Amino acid sequence: MITQRDVIDTLRTLVAFDTTSSLSNVALIDWVANRLDGLGVKAFVQRGDEPGKANLFATIGPADVPGVMLSGHSDVVPVAGETWLSDPFTLTRRGDNLHGRGSADMKAFIACFTALAPEFAALPLKSPVHLALSYNEETDMHGMRLLAAHLDRAPVKPAACVIGEPTSMQIVVANKGAAIYRCHVTGHGVHSSLRDQGVSAVELAAEVIVFLNGLQRRLNEAERHDGFEFAHTSVHAGQIRGGTAHNITARECDFVFEVRALPGVRAADIVARVRDYCR
Repeated sequence: MITQRDVIDTLRTLVAFDTTSSLSNVALIDWVANRLDGLGVKAFVQRGDEPGKANLFATIGPADVPGVMLSGHSDVVPVAGETWLSDPFTLTRRGDNLHGRGSADMKAFIACFTALAPEFAALPLKSPVHLALSYNEETDMHGMRLLAAHLDRAPVKPAACVIGEPTSMQIVVANKGAAIYRCHVTGHGVHSSLRDQGVSAVELAAEVIVFLNGLQRRLNEAERHDGFEFAHTSVHAGQIRGGTAHNITARECDFVFEVRALPGVRAADIVARVRDYCR
């Protein structure tokens, strides 16, 4: 009988693996694979096309019929620049909460299905439980794309998938995709005392970002879908960097913006409006 302590102990081990997206996740993948191997469950470890990256896929139960896939990503976001009251890679209990990088997003879910694997293996399952672990979900989703391509070629595919992202224990049946764009602005650098002879890339980038904010207001007046927490298509500028000094008109500026579109809305159409404005 698997207990809560078993799950917490498993989570403690998983949190201790520093699987920040820029680093390797192979140690965690190998640990899960070895644990499954001890149950007689052979895991397929798919090595990524970049060093130190891997996915995992395993089937518990009959392999010739489709089952339910429990899917989680193994990577976590960085801790750099954050203030922690404890070591982020040591699971720490404070009151009723367990703190650690990735403890909610989403190593707790991985801990649950890994700890329960012995019980799954002991059951006379008529349809299988599939376990899937991917990498780089927090950045470019590359790991899941590789794993999805592998599953697409498989003779038997999962019939359904449960993704263990933290949702406050509410069932979520859809999520907006994110299309991410980098905008590079080139100006003409001169000393600020001669600013009329220069072109500030920072100021031009700011004009485009103001346009994005106005575009969001127009999107709020268009389609809505109350099945999403934010009921509209969103456009958001999240990063900007440019300029070299306070007294030089910026020669270059980069900013990154994303579009999260409702079903039926194409991110490409939103970006076309941005391109038209820039022209």
